[in-house]
Amino acid sequence: MTKVYCFFSAGYLPYLGGVERYTYNLANKLTAMGNKVIIVTSQIGDDPIHEKKEEAEIYRLPSLRLLNGRFPVVIYNKATQNIFKKLKEKSIDYIIVNTRFYLLSYVGTKFASKNHIPSIVIEHGTGHFTVNNRVLDFAGHLYEHLISLLVARNTKIFYGVSLECNKWLKHFCITAKGVLYNAIDEKQIADLCKKQNKEIEAKIKYTDDDIIITFTGRLIKEKGILKLLAMFKEVKKKYSNAKLCIAGDGELYNYILNQHCEGVYLLGKLAFDKVIGLLRITTIFCFPTDYPEGLPTSVLEAAACRNYVITTKFGGSKEVIIDKSYGVIMDKNDIKEIETKIIEAIEDKQMRVTAADKLYNRVINEFTWANTAHNLIKAFEE
Repeated sequence: MTKVYCFFSAGYLPYLGGVERYTYNLANKLTAMGNKVIIVTSQIGDDPIHEKKEEAEIYRLPSLRLLNGRFPVVIYNKATQNIFKKLKEKSIDYIIVNTRFYLLSYVGTKFASKNHIPSIVIEHGTGHFTVNNRVLDFAGHLYEHLISLLVARNTKIFYGVSLECNKWLKHFCITAKGVLYNAIDEKQIADLCKKQNKEIEAKIKYTDDDIIITFTGRLIKEKGILKLLAMFKEVKKKYSNAKLCIAGDGELYNYILNQHCEGVYLLGKLAFDKVIGLLRITTIFCFPTDYPEGLPTSVLEAAACRNYVITTKFGGSKEVIIDKSYGVIMDKNDIKEIETKIIEAIEDKQMRVTAADKLYNRVINEFTWANTAHNLIKAFEE
C-alpha cells in the first residue's frame, strides 16, 4: 500500500554532503518501492522553493546562511507559511527528520506532533558540532543541548546511522531505538565500475603501475587532509610511482593548491560518476578523519570499489571494518601511523587485495539502501 513519507533535512542536493546523499538515496529507494516522498529542506542560493524530481517532491524553506552555509536557519515568513499549508494537504503518513540540532529539525518534529503524524529522528553525528572557536563552540554546545531537549519533546523515537551515533545520543539523555545504517547503491556503483572514466585517468596521467592513494571528502582540518599531505611527502620518497588524489572542496582547497606537492592531484568537487571513476583505479583509500562522523559514505563507496581502506575509529567505520582482515582502523591517527599503514599496504599486495575483497562482500550484502529502506518501513510499522 502506497505511503507518503516526508523528510525534513536541513540540506539537500545539489549541495553534496553525507546527510544530503543519505536523504536522496533513501527517498529514491522508497519511491522505487511505490511510495510517495516529500522533502522539506532549506533554500540556499537560487534553488526553487518548489519542484518535482524523480525521487521526490521538494519544498525549500527560505533560510539564512550562517557559518558559511553550514548552519541554515529557517525564516518564518509568508512563503514559509504557504509551504506548511500545502504540507497539511498532502496526507503525510510518516515524517523522518535527519539530524537533531538544526532549527529545521525542531520545525519538522513540531509539525509532526501538532498534526499527529508519526515521526522519527535519525542521528548522523558522534560528537558536538564545531567551528574551531572555543567561545563559539561552547555556545554551540549549550544550544545543541537545548535544541535536543526541544526536539525530544516532540518525538521519542530516535535512530542512528551507526551504533556509534546511538552512543552519542545518550550524551543528551536520549535512548535510540535502533540503527538505520548509511548505505550505498551497490548496482549503480558496480555499473559505473565497469566503465573506464577517461577524463579522470587523463587528469592524473594514470598507468597500471601506479599506486593510487585517494581521499574524498570535505577539505577541512578535522578530516585529516593535512596529515595525509605530510605523510605523502615521505611515501613519495620511497615509491616514485605513488600518487595522492584528493577529491573534494572546502576551506583548505586553496592552501593545498598552493603547496605544489609532487605527485598530488587536487581534483576539486567531482560528480558521483567521476568519484567512482577515481575509486575504480584506486589502490588505497585513506580517510584519516578526526571529525565526529556518523558512518562515512566515502568509506562505503571505497569498499564497494574494492579499495583497501585505512580510516579511523571516529564514527561508525569500525562497524564496517570489524577487524584487521577487512582493513585498517587507526588508533592514534598521527602522521607516523598513517605512513606506516600506507607502506604496509603498498608492500603487501596479497594482504590488501584479500582484505579489499572481504570488505567489498560485507558492504554490498549488508550496507545497501534496500536494507535501510526495509528497516525504515519496519520502524514505522512497529
